[in-house]
Amino acid sequence: MTNQLIRNIQIDLILGNNNPIIDIFNGIWNKLSVLKTNVYYNTGTEFIYYNENNEWLFFQDNSKDRFWCHYDRFWKVLKKELNIESDDVQLITKLLVENSLNNYIAKPMLRSIQLTTLEDCLIINRQKNTCV
Repeated sequence: MTNQLIRNIQIDLILGNNNPIIDIFNGIWNKLSVLKTNVYYNTGTEFIYYNENNEWLFFQDNSKDRFWCHYDRFWKVLKKELNIESDDVQLITKLLVENSLNNYIAKPMLRSIQLTTLEDCLIINRQKNTCV
């Protein structure tokens, strides 16, 4: 199912066709804000993608080639809404995030635990408008 599913999404992206998977992803992605930060490394290549409640959904670290997805806030939502396996969520997420950013991302990995440092960074950002 994975190859055909990915192929159909790619075709729909190119042709601009309606696709429920793309719609669900865009419904989440388009509400996110992004914060460029130095949470873990002082490289300037870390990004937190967070929602209107200041909760992170994605963390990207280009210097370490990492892209994390929050399990409860994103991964589980796609699995439930689309009734698909984790491998499919991973491939779909990679395809759609790369399409949205027009850039390569590392293979998405899920995080089921809280990354407190990211949450703390978002709180600091809200208070001071910075997190470096």
